[in-house]
Amino acid sequence: WTEAMQQLDRIQSRMHGLRELGELMRALRVLAAAHLAEAQAALPAALAYRETLREAWAALPAALPAAEPGAPLHLLIGAEHGFTGAYAERLLAATPDGVALAVVGRRALARAIERKRVPRWSEDLSTRPGNVPDLARRLALRIRTGHQPVSLIHAAYRQGSRFELGQRPLWPLLPVAMAAQRLPRTQLPEAALRCGIADMLLIAELAVALLEALASENAARMTVLDAAEHTLQGKLAGLRVEERSARQGAITAELLDVVTGAEAQRR
Repeated sequence: WTEAMQQLDRIQSRMHGLRELGELMRALRVLAAAHLAEAQAALPAALAYRETLREAWAALPAALPAAEPGAPLHLLIGAEHGFTGAYAERLLAATPDGVALAVVGRRALARAIERKRVPRWSEDLSTRPGNVPDLARRLALRIRTGHQPVSLIHAAYRQGSRFELGQRPLWPLLPVAMAAQRLPRTQLPEAALRCGIADMLLIAELAVALLEALASENAARMTVLDAAEHTLQGKLAGLRVEERSARQGAITAELLDVVTGAEAQRR
């Protein structure tokens, strides 16, 4: 009987631990869903702002001088935290080997170092949309003072907890093809105007990419947590079967002890 009860206690202890783990995963999923909703809510305004600046850039008569020639720096916007499955690895795999690399996101940085791809510099990824503009400004400053072309690699969120990997030239800014517009009257020198719009457009491009990356990371986290919850529920179902069997065994063992004791007393 004692052995049967010990087995029952072990099963119930495992079930208790799995239930606590399930509560933690559900809390993490709620947090990821909230961060995803925040990023989605902030994205339309960022896209509209970028579109306005693209129109202004397209209306300018000339572009900024090209960056210094040389191999481009690949700016990878990855994951900041874990529980994202293969998300960070997929982004890193999209970056060619042997290229100059800069990384945004601590989780992505750890994965890059594990693969012995040490970046030239790195930044933490903002986990809240309200911090994205400051991070975009810091990244833009690094890019403007780096004196080399920059290629951007990040994930773009799609409905249904999906994301698409994208890579495109970021700096120097490329001409934007739009309908011809008359340039508004301005008091600024033409060179200063071009430089100011280029700075703002670069920040806007980075802000959009950061928000899309933030949404993609949390969508990937939700997918991983959903799969983990499904696996956990399957294990709990199996343990419930074991628990019923162990409880029945404990009851049977206790009854046998009672019967054996009663027979011994009659003798």
